Amino acid sequence: MLRLQSSSIWPATLVAGLVFGLVLILSNIAFFSLLELKGLDLLFTLRGVLPSPDSIVIVAIDEPSMAEIKQQWPWPRSLHARLTRQLHQAGAAVIGFDILFAEPSEPAEDQALALALREAGNGVLSSALSVVNDPLFRHTIRIDPISALRETAWVGGAFVSIDPDGVVRRARLLAPDLPSFALQVVRRYLEQPAVGTAAALESRHFSQKELLQELLIDYRGPPKTIQTVSYYQALDPDHLLPPGIFTGKIVLVGRMLEAIPEPQRLSGDTFLTPFSWTGGNPAAGVEIQATLVDDLLNGRFIAKPTPVERWLGLLALALVASLLATRLKPLAALIATLLLAALYLAIAWAAFAATSLWLPVLSG
Repeated sequence: MLRLQSSSIWPATLVAGLVFGLVLILSNIAFFSLLELKGLDLLFTLRGVLPSPDSIVIVAIDEPSMAEIKQQWPWPRSLHARLTRQLHQAGAAVIGFDILFAEPSEPAEDQALALALREAGNGVLSSALSVVNDPLFRHTIRIDPISALRETAWVGGAFVSIDPDGVVRRARLLAPDLPSFALQVVRRYLEQPAVGTAAALESRHFSQKELLQELLIDYRGPPKTIQTVSYYQALDPDHLLPPGIFTGKIVLVGRMLEAIPEPQRLSGDTFLTPFSWTGGNPAAGVEIQATLVDDLLNGRFIAKPTPVERWLGLLALALVASLLATRLKPLAALIATLLLAALYLAIAWAAFAATSLWLPVLSG
């Protein structure tokens, strides 16, 4: 009996080894890797929409604001100065502008915004990196806000990465010479006496080594999942918004225009996310920055197994499936294999929902 069982294990082991080798080969093919990313999008969809964070509010430069303010974009910086004062008076803990003020406007306008940011003392402005790729060289240019504004607020860059299918799933939070916009916002927020210290970010959640790496963004849901109000409402919060909506909150200001006809013609500040394939709507850059801020505050980015853990898990799964296939009749083996695949998908969903752990769906 022992000899029979041993002889039946060897074919299963051989099949498991062949399948495992095939998966390893396929995983190095770009198309297979792209499908694996779609598996991550599926896990987001199966998990569903998470509640909006309590500590973040987005002030959207949207169509209703364009209609109410009745001024051509870009708006005068004195208007942003007025918004800054209103948010500061309303008790905002941090005021972040996901708007690039790289060129000077009228001197009086620039001075008005600089004065408002200096009075608030809790502003964060956006920077950008422009990459010039040439067959002979690669040149990166840092584009900062004008000096009058840079001296009154912290500055951070938006380092998001776009995958081959056009979806933003990753971001880098720290460059060697420039922190990210989201990281600067969180550091400024943690400086608040009621919250903690900026050093708590590294000690409590992430090391500098982790911040220098690309991290997988843990989206809460499709656009407008994070609490959003219109710019014109924030200009008059006492009459147009609920009391205390900005008190102690991180407030991020950015464009969130919906008049975008086709995904392949997205504006420079609008991106596809893992929820776009079901909802169909891209997300504004300020929403992605708000999501990064939320992930940093909660210490929650998407985790994935190490290559060794992934290979061992796939080898074990292949061995179990091979044992079923070699010991059962063909129809029963097919049904058992399908049930095993469904069980693996359920485990991947449960792990993702509970701990934000991404198990490779397609490989399994």
